[in-house]
Amino acid sequence: MPSSPSRSCLPSRRNRSAGFTVIELMVVLAIAAVMLGLAAPGFQSLGQQSRSQAWASALVRDIQLARSTAIQTGAPVTLCAAATPSNCAANAISWTGGWVVYQGLAFTAGTSIIVASASADPNAGADTFTSTLAAAAPALTFNRQGYSPAAGAGVMFTFAVGTDPKARNCVVVTAVGIPTTYAAGAATPVGAC
Repeated sequence: MPSSPSRSCLPSRRNRSAGFTVIELMVVLAIAAVMLGLAAPGFQSLGQQSRSQAWASALVRDIQLARSTAIQTGAPVTLCAAATPSNCAANAISWTGGWVVYQGLAFTAGTSIIVASASADPNAGADTFTSTLAAAAPALTFNRQGYSPAAGAGVMFTFAVGTDPKARNCVVVTAVGIPTTYAAGAATPVGAC
């Protein structure tokens, strides 16, 4: 009768070390790399959408501040495109440099009281920020009642961040001075966002 192998010839569980083999680790790392590669574009899109929403929220906050300051002081407060954080730009079509909120109808460098300002991110790259204000009337002014008669049916500010079409937000200000935020593709009182 053939003899059975003795127990001493078989590897014991105590002699085998616990853990993973190099091959097992390589397979797990390869799967993780593939999954990360598939998820990365989604994270970039999410970041662009978040940045666009943040810009729109900051503008709404400053529009509300301008309106409430005009009501509190009983004097006009104006929002204009920024050339620098403390100076208005001559062109109201491109607001990519940010904006300035100041007391009064006309901005005078060094003497106008600045209520708030926002500067664009210098690393923004492909970010654009435009308005439907005419070049002839490059600012939005709130009167002592908080109205913005120059807005008429509405003025739209559009934030487009990066290349993702979903990373677009619009803020519409009506003649009564109330700002409303719209997402990409939404219908607004002054056209599609």
